Amino acid sequence: MKIGIIFGGRSKEREISFAGGRTVYDNLNKSFFEPVPLFVDSFGNLVLLNWEFIYKGSIRDFYPPVDYLPTSQHEFQIYLESMG
Repeated sequence: MKIGIIFGGRSKEREISFAGGRTVYDNLNKSFFEPVPLFVDSFGNLVLLNWEFIYKGSIRDFYPPVDYLPTSQHEFQIYLESMG
């Protein structure tokens, strides 16, 4: 049975939700359930996520995708809403 794990969100607490989603995934009995990771970005958009991304250090490490960011002299990712 598929079960959605929703994490992230519009709140500034989205990093805590991100960590909570990882904890749920780690402790879910996968012999009974097939977890489906659903990330909610800071604009409220639902993003189907690959599980490899939940083991990144923070949301900024995978979202927004680098391909969507403007060219910058800085070598770090930002939160999408910071782009204006």
